[in-house]
Amino acid sequence: MSKIPGFTTQNPSTEEFLSEYFYDSPKALENKIEQLSKEFSVWRLQSIEQRLEVLSLVLNRLKKEENELAKMISLEMGKPLAESIAEVKKCYSIFEYYERVAPILLAEKKIKTSYDKSLVSFEPLGVVLSIMPWNYPLWQVLRFAVPAWLSGNVILLKPAEITSETSLIFERLVREATGRSLVLNVQLSTTTIEELYSLPDIKAVTFTGSTEVGRRVGMLAGKNLKKSVLELGGNDAYILDESADIEKSVDFCLSAKLVNNGQSCIAAKRFFVPEAQKENFLDLFVRGLLIKKIGDPFASGVELGPLAHKRFHSRAALQAKKLELLLDKDSSQKELWEKLKQRVLPEKGFYYPPQCFVVNSGQGWSEEDFYKSFQREEIFAPIALVYVYNSEEELYHRVNQSPYGLGAAWFGDPEKFQKTQVAKKIDVGMLSVNEMLRSDARVPFGGIKDSGYGRELGEQGLFEFCSVRTLHWGKY
Repeated sequence: MSKIPGFTTQNPSTEEFLSEYFYDSPKALENKIEQLSKEFSVWRLQSIEQRLEVLSLVLNRLKKEENELAKMISLEMGKPLAESIAEVKKCYSIFEYYERVAPILLAEKKIKTSYDKSLVSFEPLGVVLSIMPWNYPLWQVLRFAVPAWLSGNVILLKPAEITSETSLIFERLVREATGRSLVLNVQLSTTTIEELYSLPDIKAVTFTGSTEVGRRVGMLAGKNLKKSVLELGGNDAYILDESADIEKSVDFCLSAKLVNNGQSCIAAKRFFVPEAQKENFLDLFVRGLLIKKIGDPFASGVELGPLAHKRFHSRAALQAKKLELLLDKDSSQKELWEKLKQRVLPEKGFYYPPQCFVVNSGQGWSEEDFYKSFQREEIFAPIALVYVYNSEEELYHRVNQSPYGLGAAWFGDPEKFQKTQVAKKIDVGMLSVNEMLRSDARVPFGGIKDSGYGRELGEQGLFEFCSVRTLHWGKY
């Protein structure tokens, strides 16, 4: 059978060739879906205790292959090795959390009705198509996969091309640990992927990626009446109230902006600073950007590696150029801006220096121009936008003007936060007070507006790919 030309991968820190991959043929795809359907017919009949026992084998194998997985993540997408190890370790918390709560949450519920007995149960859907991103190639998969498996589903995984080898390692270790086909990888063209939604054996889809593609996924899933969960873009606002401790707040803001080199849906994208705190904030923030060590992801002490692909580097450069043309650098920070721009980077690789742009209040923007220039587009790079505001009315208008609604953070007096009902003024799915926003297996993750719908993790994530069944018993 002739191979279908696919794509190649590249080491983003050296620009060297890594691997070549071919797309699955129609026959290969058909065989994988058939294999998953057969696995589902058995897996769905297992008790929750039996499923937990099987997944404990996956967890043990993950721990054994922690270093191999972490090294491949860093090799394929460029994050520092310490961060890749942290990503793998964080995945263990998903197994540990659901081991505690799944037997309780998925248990049949007895309801008192006019029948002799009524039960409500949570039934699996079947084969779930999972289209996953490259920025957290293990965490993103497992935060969907573990609850989906525990509720009785199996997974057809379409990974991001950039991190194909990481995904193949994951499939192999699951198969070797369990002897089951709970997850199978596919590599397909966009056209072929879109044909999957109409297949009867594909019962649902989960997608993490851009809003533009997410709209298409949601439309095709809806057309075929397939359940979908969409975890899309973000333009998270970090808000400093006038009561905020500037030094502590800046530390959180720096960490939130530079998490995964800015390549995270919940990385801080926009910073809102009161006029009176502007000078202090900018001085501390820019100095913090300057001391971050950039370099080889496998070198000791490196904090920022390259961007994950050449096209991401090109996009960041284009976004920065547009911003530079639109904005004047703050004159009091001119020396620091120049230092940021002149950072010495490795000659090879898709390295990009952290940058910062200031949007001053009352700068004369029309609403339309302001929206198009600063609110509409997600920045997936270490580029910070600092907005200086003069009133709370202006602040919350600008915060909510973005079409995204994933997350936000607020810094200041906790009592003021409560008394002024700040949480009700910000349109997002997740909000943090005096801390950076991060995902946690114990609480639901997801957004509103153009950031998608549905939830991963927490109790809610366990039920996303279940059908609710009501069973009545009468007296015979």
